[in-house]
Amino acid sequence: MTLSCPVCHSTHLLPHNTAERVGGSIGLFAGLAGGFSGALRGLIVGLPEGPVGMVLGALVGGAMGCGLGASAGETVDERLLGNWACGGCGHVFCGPART
Repeated sequence: MTLSCPVCHSTHLLPHNTAERVGGSIGLFAGLAGGFSGALRGLIVGLPEGPVGMVLGALVGGAMGCGLGASAGETVDERLLGNWACGGCGHVFCGPART
């Protein structure tokens, strides 16, 4: 099935994905901070993680946060925001929900 503009029926459509990008960015920074602080707490308690553990914790936390934030943002884009813009008439609309 080809998606088309409901106003002019053009198939020249551009995705916005605004919430997906914003959610991914927020999740990335939150995950980085959470992973880093968790590794830092372990360092204070005396666990032998050291600087490598802090970097790995921050990277893993950032990757997980980015994925979760982008996933949540994609849902917001699909269900709440107008995610598609028509290149022909400029109309912004929500596409059909994915299954």
